[in-house]
Amino acid sequence: MLRDEYVDLRNHQDKQLNFEFHSVRDSIDRVKQELKEFKEDVREFKEDVRAQFAKVDTQFAKVDTQFAELRVETLRLGAYVRNSGLKNPTMRISPLPIYRLDQGIVTPECFPKHWKEFCSLRNPSTPSTRHMLIYLARFYEIPLNGAAESEDESSEDEIDIDDPGRVVESLEDMLGLNEDKFTKF
Repeated sequence: MLRDEYVDLRNHQDKQLNFEFHSVRDSIDRVKQELKEFKEDVREFKEDVRAQFAKVDTQFAKVDTQFAELRVETLRLGAYVRNSGLKNPTMRISPLPIYRLDQGIVTPECFPKHWKEFCSLRNPSTPSTRHMLIYLARFYEIPLNGAAESEDESSEDEIDIDDPGRVVESLEDMLGLNEDKFTKF
């Protein structure tokens, strides 16, 4: 083989190798680009999945809240029916629970045990009956005075109850108590 032929052959082989290297580089670049696109697709998919989980969490929270509210309504109805059937003034009065978002299902901590104790709230002559009346009015969001009570937490000594009888009547209606049934007993 002559030197010129050898050089031509090497040049041809170099061109082929360069073409192959270029082809391999293009393939690698395409794979890199596809990998970048795939990573971006995965990132978007993860964000979509997170968003869907957030939606599901929100929906579960709503369902939990609705279930708790339904449970409270069921408990309230049961207590109301039980209280409306009471005739004996020494039988225990059932408090109505309420639902608060931050606390869940709550019943009053301070509540009259029976009708006689409940009636003593009409004329709160002792500090304990006054405390109970104010506590129940606040718990069940019944205004103590003719207008709605202010939002600030005044001390009980500063609160003036215009008409305790009106507050007790509101409680009586809310709890399902019927004075006529007790007086007939």
